[in-house]
Amino acid sequence: VTGQLALSETDLQASLQSQLLSAALSEFLGTFLSLPNLDFSWQKITIDTDLLTLSGTLQAMPIVIVAGLQLASSHELLLNPFQIQMSSPEQAKHLDGFQVDLGSEVDLQEITLTPGMLLCRGCLKILP
Repeated sequence: VTGQLALSETDLQASLQSQLLSAALSEFLGTFLSLPNLDFSWQKITIDTDLLTLSGTLQAMPIVIVAGLQLASSHELLLNPFQIQMSSPEQAKHLDGFQVDLGSEVDLQEITLTPGMLLCRGCLKILP
């Protein structure tokens, strides 16, 4: 499948309530923090120029993820900067250049963050 995708901040905000996106974000963050099976609750997503901000709670503790979003390759996203802010300073993480492999079935040509909008252009192989 080849296409272009434009997701508004409002669309992504509504998707935070879906089990699929919420579970994927929770699994990614839980693995990254080495804290699996924790109760994350996502409340807000904000899209600005080249920056995504995701706010929620982790077992009643506020958590904010701030990430720049770029292509590292056609199937890898580069989160740069990538920060996880928590009320406990010793749990906060600040990384530059964290890569996320989307798999060989993904072939992205463009990903752009503008105020209130995520734009993506590329191909996706659908396997039976």
